[in-house]
Amino acid sequence: MIMKWFKQLLSDTSTLARSVPKLPEDWGSYLYQTDDNLPASNRLNLALHDLAPLAGMDQRTWITLKLRQPNEHGLTAPEEYPAICKIEDDITDALVARGAVMVGSVTGHGQFSLIFYSPDTQDYDKIIDGVMKSYGGYEYSYHSEADPEWEAYLRFLYPDAYEYQFIVNRKIWTQLEQQGNLHEVERAVDHWLHFPTADDAKAAASEAEGLGYTMLALEHVSDGGEYPHQLNISRYNNTLPDEIDEYVHELMVLAEKNNGCYDGWGCVPVTQKPH
Repeated sequence: MIMKWFKQLLSDTSTLARSVPKLPEDWGSYLYQTDDNLPASNRLNLALHDLAPLAGMDQRTWITLKLRQPNEHGLTAPEEYPAICKIEDDITDALVARGAVMVGSVTGHGQFSLIFYSPDTQDYDKIIDGVMKSYGGYEYSYHSEADPEWEAYLRFLYPDAYEYQFIVNRKIWTQLEQQGNLHEVERAVDHWLHFPTADDAKAAASEAEGLGYTMLALEHVSDGGEYPHQLNISRYNNTLPDEIDEYVHELMVLAEKNNGCYDGWGCVPVTQKPH
């Protein structure tokens, strides 16, 4: 429906510039190491993945601000975060009003960047300069170029399987946090892995048992596609963020080693310390 909407309006860019459909939103962020071994952070609307590239949104605009108070890692410091959020909101509001779609942001090397896609970039220089007049203390730059395949979004912003799972881990952690979970308390944490053959699943189960996991179930699921053999395992662990990332990463490697894929984890929230 969204794709049809865009095609119908391609012949009227003035209408398109001021009429953006309501797109799905699922925002997430993750950290990674750059080629020069410095930390950076990508934040993006994950929900656009299955829609990208949006028809007619061929122009990419990249706006970069030099952070005034980056932390020792070149990322946004808490003291500057509110100002960066305000600048992001103001620029986004101004460009979205002209038909742009904000797909994500990048932070690293003492800089903060916003990435937009749009049908054209007419008057973007005036719009961006107009917004930044209110933030005279910031050095900034911007450039636009054709990116009809949305390579900046799909190949740079979008996470790989491990980075995506990092985002999922944080979302589950947040849900547990909202339920009053005591993350330091160990409890049974269940995991699901999928494999193309029963032999692959059994090999993974044996390896997982060597890591202290208990096999809860191994079954064939009709909707498993290329990975119809589902392995369910469990082990007592806490749910501290770094710990989650460590044991989930270990199981992702295990699954891949045995031709399978990791499919997530879950646990019951613990709200009282055991006596």
